[in-house]
Amino acid sequence: IDNARITSNEFLMYTNFNAADLISELYGLYLYKCDAYHIEANEFYGLPVIDKTVGIVVNESGNDANEIYSNIFENLDVGIETIGDNRGEETGLCLKCNDFENNDHDMFITFGSGTVGQGIAFYQGIPAETPDADPTKPAGNTFSTQPSHQYDILNECDTIVYVYHGEYPITEKIIPDLREGKIGLHPNVLAVYTKEGACPSKLGGGGNPETPKSAMALNEQKADSTQTELYTLIDGGDTDELNTDVVMSFPDEALEVRQQLLDESPYLSDSVMKSAIYKEDVLPNAMIRDVLVANPQSAKSDDVLDALDYRWDPMPDYMMDEIMAGEDSLGSKEIMEIQIKGFKHLRNLAFNELVGIYLRDTINSWAPDSLEALLQNENSLSAKYSLAFYYLEKGDTALMNSELNNIPTAFTLSAGEQQTHQDYLIYMGLLKGLQYDTINNHYPDSSQVATLFALADTCYDLPSAYARNMLMHFGLFSYDEPVYFPLALNSSVTWQNPFKEIEYPKTSSLSLFPNPAGDYFIVEYAIAHSYEQAMIVIHNMKGKLVRNFYIRGKQNQVVIPTGDLNNGVYIVSLYINNKFEDSKKITLLK
Repeated sequence: IDNARITSNEFLMYTNFNAADLISELYGLYLYKCDAYHIEANEFYGLPVIDKTVGIVVNESGNDANEIYSNIFENLDVGIETIGDNRGEETGLCLKCNDFENNDHDMFITFGSGTVGQGIAFYQGIPAETPDADPTKPAGNTFSTQPSHQYDILNECDTIVYVYHGEYPITEKIIPDLREGKIGLHPNVLAVYTKEGACPSKLGGGGNPETPKSAMALNEQKADSTQTELYTLIDGGDTDELNTDVVMSFPDEALEVRQQLLDESPYLSDSVMKSAIYKEDVLPNAMIRDVLVANPQSAKSDDVLDALDYRWDPMPDYMMDEIMAGEDSLGSKEIMEIQIKGFKHLRNLAFNELVGIYLRDTINSWAPDSLEALLQNENSLSAKYSLAFYYLEKGDTALMNSELNNIPTAFTLSAGEQQTHQDYLIYMGLLKGLQYDTINNHYPDSSQVATLFALADTCYDLPSAYARNMLMHFGLFSYDEPVYFPLALNSSVTWQNPFKEIEYPKTSSLSLFPNPAGDYFIVEYAIAHSYEQAMIVIHNMKGKLVRNFYIRGKQNQVVIPTGDLNNGVYIVSLYINNKFEDSKKITLLK
């Protein structure tokens, strides 16, 4: 059911309790392929003695803007469970402002029985827009603290970025503990958490359509302006030109290309980073490492990481570690992208609210016309199918057919969307037949029942769910909703230890290349023992100090520009804890 409004209820995951006759698995609320729902201010309670209880299960609610907001979950095995696909390219399901207490697992994000499904929205909360200190932007959930508690967020699906309040003068646990990957924590440093300020009630409003209309317009404007600003920053505003500069570069332009890429960081596109990686004759590993580290989004791009695998000179492991550190941080480009998605999410939530207001309005005669105009002006697949259903309910099958037939020309459909569209045509054609079948009192005949079963068997799209619902309505089909539970926490779960022992090379070494050098050379060092201070020192052949700088890490490569150095021979030395360790000569021929 779309546009469901479930608010201010108490769900008790137990009945008249009898220890000898416990029900082993219970859930409070189950949403299957629902959309545009409003779930707020509900309380879900279980008993610790019941092994498997879940507050809310969300199964395949799709890629539109949805939110589970400001509910209470207590004494449950799982507070909120999401199954399969609840995420789109720009939006998806957000879990905000919920309070968890004494649960084994607060949030469980799982594929379920399958192996695909992106999980929930990539962003959970919105990073700060400087100098915006809006406390409602971060996720704002509070998590269980009891000793028996296992996971705050157990995410088995695609990576999410969880934005938490930067200041929280409270005792509640506002930042989730992370035991496994696929979750990036990010503070909104300007936002201060209080329950009242961060999580204001959304139950009021009195059904005034002007409020969501204003929210739609405001967030559309914010998304568009931020997107325009980002376009001017990505690759300096001209991806084709920067990409051409990289592709057409020559080896003697390496230092210039490296600096050009660093100047446009951290706003490089994947296509430019890939082109730089492929220019192995121009940009050595150290330069590529410098560029990718300056663009932490590179660590999250499969295309960029795949391009690294094709380099003839493989990227050393210690350099890859520096690059992959970007998995745990957000660059400025990523923050702006999340902000854009967040604004679109808020805009779409306001759209869903406006649709709900019109649907529930049984007083004003203009409400149906307003709903029709709203759906007509909304450029999304879900809105067009909703509009087709609206026309069918009005009895205008000509407009219904026109709307359905227009979808393949108005949208570029993927193979899966094309199949879903065919299922819609079949299902809505069947609905139309049942609507006018007064002889059988709208009951499906044998061929229609066969069609419903065939649709229900596809199992993956909305027409399948609708067909299953109809079969259940007529008593022709029974269905048990799937619920999944995490495996118990055990010794196989590994924690990252920030104090783990560092493995050092067996011997200290220093090497320089290319030699002779032109506009730059690279110092490569490896240090065989722990140290407090290490330095590279460069002298000319007369013994005059021309450059020195501190280094860090057990091994690395450092790019040394030579623009201020004359041609000649120089001595490059490695000092560790103020003691000489090694030296090499380098010849400059510019």
